[in-house]
Amino acid sequence: MSSELPYNDYFEYYGPDFKLHISPSNMANQNTTDYVDKIKTRLFENLRMLPHAPGVQMHGERSVMMMLLA
Repeated sequence: MSSELPYNDYFEYYGPDFKLHISPSNMANQNTTDYVDKIKTRLFENLRMLPHAPGVQMHGERSVMMMLLA
């Protein structure tokens, strides 16, 4: 996947180099466990609210399998 980003509404969030892949750094992780848990909870709540795609019903293809095995 290319690291070059096309211009979009969120382009400025990728500054200062405006690339998709970020370089690793020695920056300390300042996210607290409590903060990460809150974000995770909110994410799962939002995912739960999304409409889901209906599952595919299983079809009775047993007769086809029996013909192949015969």
